[in-house]
Amino acid sequence: MTKTSNFTWDKEAARALLTEFENFWSQTPEKYGITARPRADTQLKTSRSLFGLMRGHGKRGRKQDLFYGAGDIWEDLVEISQDNLILDDELAEFKFFLRALDKIEDSDRDPRNIVFNTVVSFDEKSGDAERGEVRGHFLTQAYWDFRKNKAGKNDENYDVSKPDSEWVSLQGEKNKAKPPLWAIIFGKTNSLRTLIEEIEALAREPKNPPVAHLDLKISSGKAGQLANVPAIDAAVRNVLSRADIFPAGKSRAPTKSKLNDAMAEQSIAVSEEVMNLIAPEATVLVENDGRIIRRKLKEFPDYKGIKSVTLNFPRNNIVLNKLIREVLGDEMDSFERPNRVEDGPLGLVLKSDEADLIREASSILKEYRFTFEGKGEDPTVRGVVSRRGDEEPDVNIRLGAILTSVANTDNMEYLTNIASSRFRGAEFVVDGEPFDFDQALIDEVVETLSHESTHYAQGLSPEFNAARDELRQQHGIIAEAIIMTMRDLGTEQEQASRNILGEIIEDVLQTEMVQYVQVEFPAYYSEPNADFNSAVERVRQAWLLTSPFISKLEETVNYISTVSGQPPVYNREDLQRMKTRSSAAFNNFIDEFARRGQNNEA
Repeated sequence: MTKTSNFTWDKEAARALLTEFENFWSQTPEKYGITARPRADTQLKTSRSLFGLMRGHGKRGRKQDLFYGAGDIWEDLVEISQDNLILDDELAEFKFFLRALDKIEDSDRDPRNIVFNTVVSFDEKSGDAERGEVRGHFLTQAYWDFRKNKAGKNDENYDVSKPDSEWVSLQGEKNKAKPPLWAIIFGKTNSLRTLIEEIEALAREPKNPPVAHLDLKISSGKAGQLANVPAIDAAVRNVLSRADIFPAGKSRAPTKSKLNDAMAEQSIAVSEEVMNLIAPEATVLVENDGRIIRRKLKEFPDYKGIKSVTLNFPRNNIVLNKLIREVLGDEMDSFERPNRVEDGPLGLVLKSDEADLIREASSILKEYRFTFEGKGEDPTVRGVVSRRGDEEPDVNIRLGAILTSVANTDNMEYLTNIASSRFRGAEFVVDGEPFDFDQALIDEVVETLSHESTHYAQGLSPEFNAARDELRQQHGIIAEAIIMTMRDLGTEQEQASRNILGEIIEDVLQTEMVQYVQVEFPAYYSEPNADFNSAVERVRQAWLLTSPFISKLEETVNYISTVSGQPPVYNREDLQRMKTRSSAAFNNFIDEFARRGQNNEA
């Protein structure tokens, strides 16, 4: 099994920044007009500090005022600071935080624009106080004088510092006041905005491991490019010089497992150019929160800065054998194995699983109703299982899409005919020579056949179909709730309707996540060379790539908007935010699934 790679970042420095920020803004609350006493009108407890007041700004989930505010951003920053890993998704979160603040700034939710009904003038001689509406802060100079005078008459203490005049817009003008809550969120120094930027700067300087251990699954074309890298050429030749990878006797073929293991032990110095070549097909195992998870190498912000790697090829050795052939070239026939016996033959023979893969594909084709077709509407979809009513499912393997991913050619009809004929057992000759069917293509076809075979079996299950129908009904309930919310737009019932819609969406999202894993995990797990961890990560990446729940929700929202002629209940920014949240929810769900599976609890 591939070793884990220790990617990390300076999360300790990030936590120190958070602690420093909290401590600074938690001091001397009286300086900002905060007494921590219950409100006189409601007797409800108030925040004990300006920091506590900021944490209450927004607070998604509060029934009275749902919006994503400074308090929510703080909680998400704390959560990020606890992660051992910072990937591209987390870096995107920082931009999301800053956009959220930009959206709040100068709006009615900006602290400088909050309206207060407070004392705007006070006559100390007569004791008369006049109330009026201001923006920014309730603590006007007149209010402070009024409270100080009252405390003196009642022999009480009013230990609040005098307010700063810039805290309040006495004329009620928008975007003029600069109250403390505005300063802690939007100020030019030591604010939530500057804190986000400081932690983002730390996140953009990750710490790469001394050696990154990569799982590599590349096309045959890439193998030729890798062979031209001097360090990889040297690593291959070093492996082939080891006597322990060859069996005793005259065999010219290295033991397949020993060859693979020996290659995975080679530490290879790499440049940024080589990393650009390797990264698209490379994954790594990393430890996060005590669990081992798999991630694409390109998700790591500074992967191009990696200086040394090990390369772990698929155990079937198809791609590794291709690499070796590219490295040796004409030397394949004259290669002399280490410790060759005196009369032993020259040359190197490489064994792989091509024949086994073809036999496996053929047996699947005979057992199930599969048809081959071209690329289809979405060229990234390699296989589709469809079902009409009570009929048996149909499985379409899109050879065109598979070939597109493996062979760089526009002549899809020609290549599809070759592939189909090969699986029917027909011989193909090109320029008088037997056609050497691309080994990576065979691997892709068998992988797709195995995956879609699982979906085919699921399509025959009454329980599976019942669960699928139930999920469709739940999406119908979302549609009904959207219609009700649109009817209440601009009325007193709007917020209540939005709250109900949000709760329904949360419930259906949970159902969709459970069903998605139940459907896709067995399919990925059935693929050749798959193990539990790799199947979990394939499911994760498939969800994050397609966002199936949000895609359905967006389609429903837009359809209802088009039919009704009204603006959509969720705009594009709302849906993007929901996509981010649903991705985070799925990550948490699949992480728990992985944990339980590793502990045999699933």
